[in-house]
Amino acid sequence: PQRQPAPSDAPATAGGDPWTALRRLARERGFWLMLVAKAALMSTGQFIGLIPLYLSTHLSFTKSRAASLSAVFAVGSLASNLLSSRLYGGLPPRSKLRAVAVCHAASVASALALAWQAHRGMLAPAAVLTILALWGAAWALCFYLPAGVHALELGGKRHAALVSNIYDAAAFAVGAAFNLVALPLGAENRWGGVFFVLAGASALSAVTMFPVMAGTAREAAAGTARGGGIEKKDE
Repeated sequence: PQRQPAPSDAPATAGGDPWTALRRLARERGFWLMLVAKAALMSTGQFIGLIPLYLSTHLSFTKSRAASLSAVFAVGSLASNLLSSRLYGGLPPRSKLRAVAVCHAASVASALALAWQAHRGMLAPAAVLTILALWGAAWALCFYLPAGVHALELGGKRHAALVSNIYDAAAFAVGAAFNLVALPLGAENRWGGVFFVLAGASALSAVTMFPVMAGTAREAAAGTARGGGIEKKDE
């Protein structure tokens, strides 16, 4: 007789409509915490587009020079993504938490350093560019990897894309709101306020992301990691 498929043989997309998944997501504390964490970090993502304005208005670079030098943040992000994508997945949960903690701290410190520079003007342009590159590297790890991993853990293969898309939608909404605040401040060369907002956003991301990652680490240590999240509830 023909073998009946085992439960694990069922296609990942079988069963579980998106509306049911959304209702279950709404009851997940970790979902809301990670959503806030990623959305808050998107403010820094939007700041990337303002770096040429910052370099030209605050550091007096020409517009063409500012446009070319603004790539230092993106270069830092790219280098971080290339390196962390190879290493992050193989780390145990507690090591991932430590790495993200260090990168969040570096992001807050970078924003505060540039806020101090905006008020005191005591850092050389080379130092500012170095801070921007390091900030880009730290931000990229925090923004891309933890939320992506959590979306897969929470949604499983069936709903990971749904969770990730909701995170992205919230992030773009926050990014648009950030532009409404930052653009007028930047145009008036009031960058200290912009960087204080970014430091606060990074700190908010840290305090909402850490409980989620710490919970995952505890589950892994106890051998109770659920892996599949809301997908398991569909079975």
